[in-house]
Amino acid sequence: AGGVQQGESCECGGVFHGDPSLVDRLLSYDRTTVRIRSYEGYSGEATALERPRSRWDERQRMALAKELRRTTAEGSVMDQETDQQSVLDTLMSPAAIMTADATIAIIAEEGFDRVSVRSVAARLGVAPGTVQYRSPSRRTLLTDALIRSVQRQAGRVVFHEVAPAQPETFVRALAELLPTGTVQREDAAAWVAFGAAASTRPWLADPYWEALRIMRTWVEGVLVDARKAGRMRADLPPAEGARLVTALVNGLTLDLLNAPPTESDEVIGQLRSGLGLILRGL
Repeated sequence: AGGVQQGESCECGGVFHGDPSLVDRLLSYDRTTVRIRSYEGYSGEATALERPRSRWDERQRMALAKELRRTTAEGSVMDQETDQQSVLDTLMSPAAIMTADATIAIIAEEGFDRVSVRSVAARLGVAPGTVQYRSPSRRTLLTDALIRSVQRQAGRVVFHEVAPAQPETFVRALAELLPTGTVQREDAAAWVAFGAAASTRPWLADPYWEALRIMRTWVEGVLVDARKAGRMRADLPPAEGARLVTALVNGLTLDLLNAPPTESDEVIGQLRSGLGLILRGL
């Protein structure tokens, strides 16, 4: 890794051990990133690739950003009032991603209050100092976990191509936000936990409410197109419809997390029934 200079490209393979600073140094080059093909704690194979660094699929992020630009006058996924980077645009190194994923899993399985540098380190099978290098405090762990969870959910949603004249495509996209699978359940549990925690923690409230605003903006755009296609109730403004849809998704999420295990088809059926009060053709 030490022989790669900025602006150069190479392919290399090997095993590395120790803290993730090596990965972070590789990621500091503008056109160098690291693909982890296998990982055991912080050990695995690393390959330098010729591509801009990215923390989640760039095509997914750009698809959602394009959709937001189409449906809002803000023209960007950047927060124009505070000039802060959007939760969708925040870059995370592979080490930070693994740490955030472990934090999300702890929140989903053990609860929000169980998150600490030590518990995350135990989850990853590394020394606490290794986690502390990347995330020096519990606050950093939780903030990164929220951002990572939002990005995971957004990536799954934009994987579906929503057609305004086909409401079922909207159902399938929104179903990614409900606890229909292992990862979906983790993110759903984390979302509920973060929502409760944000009410007393301003540092979590900002990214949480930004994520909710992004979702509502996207939903409103879908409903505007659905109305043009004759698929939405004429007496319901898209903005009000968007609030109802987000309330439906959040309400179902909370109910399903506390209910006995439910088959994914039944979960999607409940979502479809709710959306049928707003959209025609379901």
